[in-house]
Amino acid sequence: MRSAAKTLADFQANLIDECKILGAGSFGVVKLFRDCATGDLRAVKYVPLGGDPLLAEWEREESVLWALAASTHPSSRYVVRLFASWAGHFESRHTGAFVMEACDRSVLQDIEMRVPHIPPLGVALRWAAQLMSGLSLLHSLNVLHRDLKPNNVLLQGPGDDAVLKIADMGSSRREAPLMTSAMATVPYRPPEMLLAEEVVEAGPV
Repeated sequence: MRSAAKTLADFQANLIDECKILGAGSFGVVKLFRDCATGDLRAVKYVPLGGDPLLAEWEREESVLWALAASTHPSSRYVVRLFASWAGHFESRHTGAFVMEACDRSVLQDIEMRVPHIPPLGVALRWAAQLMSGLSLLHSLNVLHRDLKPNNVLLQGPGDDAVLKIADMGSSRREAPLMTSAMATVPYRPPEMLLAEEVVEAGPV
């Protein structure tokens, strides 16, 4: 269930650094907070909800995130966990917010920090196995991510011991949706989309 407005206010009051933005884009903005009850870091994703289409998109993402949060499967640790969701007026705008576990960096950022080196083979294979486990969980719940890319695969923990977490379910769909050219970041689109086949039937494997 969504949290009461007070929950968001509590997190807002405990913002670590008002300028600390973890990510920003067409989806909105992600900021870093500290949970006043546990002391744990949390990522709070704010999404503008102006208009019915945006609200419907947010509610679809909310549904997927809560389904994943409810899973007790061991692979659920490889998906960013949702702790609370909220919708209402924030700074005079209709806004949705997701309170999620915070991660340290994306896989892409980790690789960039290692240049000119690369992650050891054993580490890369472990992260690949964790990614496949997380995707398997999504597919078992009839969820297609639809925008998987290095920026949406996060790492939590130090160095080579980090645990991989799949993030950003904003483009995800359930029940074998259609894949269209309106979704998926261009460089990561499947070949059939790049070859201009506009609609592709898709389903969990």
